[in-house]
Amino acid sequence: MKLTIDNLDGKGAIDYSQTIVAAEKFLIERQLNQPSLCSLTVAPSPMGLLTPVRRARVVVADDNGIILFTGYIAEEPAILVIGQNSAGSATQVQVSAVSDEVLLDGQQLPQSMPGVLAQANQLLQGLNARLPAAGISFALAANNGTISKFIADAGQSWSQNAGALASMARSAYRVVNGAIMMMPVGSVVHTLSEANGDLQITALEASMVKSLANDVTVCGEKEPGAYVTEFFQGDGTTAVFELTEEPYSPPTSKAKPLIDLFQEPTINTQLWAVADSGSQLSITASGLTCIGGNGIDGNTTLSTINQLEIGGTLVLEAGGVQFGSTTQGVLNGLYDSSVSIPNCFAGFQVSQAGGITSVAPLVNGVPAGSTFTPASGHMYTLRLRIYCNESQRVLQSYNSIDDSGTHTYGGVYLTSGGSLLFEVQDTTNGVASAPVVL
Repeated sequence: MKLTIDNLDGKGAIDYSQTIVAAEKFLIERQLNQPSLCSLTVAPSPMGLLTPVRRARVVVADDNGIILFTGYIAEEPAILVIGQNSAGSATQVQVSAVSDEVLLDGQQLPQSMPGVLAQANQLLQGLNARLPAAGISFALAANNGTISKFIADAGQSWSQNAGALASMARSAYRVVNGAIMMMPVGSVVHTLSEANGDLQITALEASMVKSLANDVTVCGEKEPGAYVTEFFQGDGTTAVFELTEEPYSPPTSKAKPLIDLFQEPTINTQLWAVADSGSQLSITASGLTCIGGNGIDGNTTLSTINQLEIGGTLVLEAGGVQFGSTTQGVLNGLYDSSVSIPNCFAGFQVSQAGGITSVAPLVNGVPAGSTFTPASGHMYTLRLRIYCNESQRVLQSYNSIDDSGTHTYGGVYLTSGGSLLFEVQDTTNGVASAPVVL
């Protein structure tokens, strides 16, 4: 086995294999859909090596070079004095490291739209894309099943959300050597037999998961309980401070699915997927600005990372829209597959004819309703209202296992009728006029 530790002092990864204390436990603990832990004891002083420091990178591999664990030392190593030698005190260092997702857990997960009717590995990749962590990549795996609806909890860490997502797909995620992987569980069958001497029946324990209750109290949704004041003192090395209480985050049903004022220096890639080979989209003093395109439908797009469930009542607004002298495209577009006009079942189509710009509703890829001609230099709000008979369009999927294998139930979507209402409202100079219904 080979152990290397990079103390981030510019010397790179140093081989600590000869410093491992064989008499102490060397343990790599892997739990389902949780960060892996590595605990070991080293004696670096006799070898002239530095004592490992907090946040040092740890890599454990076998003799064939297969990587068994990669991670970072999460806390200050414990130095134990075990005796005296000719050079002074003889010490050993107890090291505890957490796998690579500790880099993602240290960042705040932003509020995001629910993932609807998507592959589990795609949702996990989208969860990773919202955190700008260097050195972490996503290794695409086989189909892990379709998740009907997944809502990332901004109050929990990345690994907790990733574990919940993997459990919904009956899969297991793992982060090794900077790569996030997710694969189905249950492909390996472990046979229990008393004949080989490994199974000890007397050591097995059984307990009831939940006991019966006669008096049950049902509570409502979580609400903020109190204001908590936190004090932190920087020491020049500590980068993460633990809160004494979990911050309150409103449920997704009470929050708007997506809000972006486009006031940041660049487009927020935690919310948007950008397809712009010609660098036509940018953030300027006027907000989100598009200066052109390549003339091919669907090649210059700004779309949300997650899909949107069209259920109940939805209002989609694009505010502060100002049209240029030559404008053509689709705003507030909703697509049932790839981004192209034939796949757009609702949106505002902006077209140009004879130097005059017009805005018209786009329904099922075909212009419908009346058109609106915006005035030059004016600002508008494009508002799309959707009224659907069904509030829930996608049913959640559930997995079970028996002697015949794994079974999946649910995961289908409900067809439903609905109504569309297209509005254009002039908001020039902050004065809102009466909306025009198209």
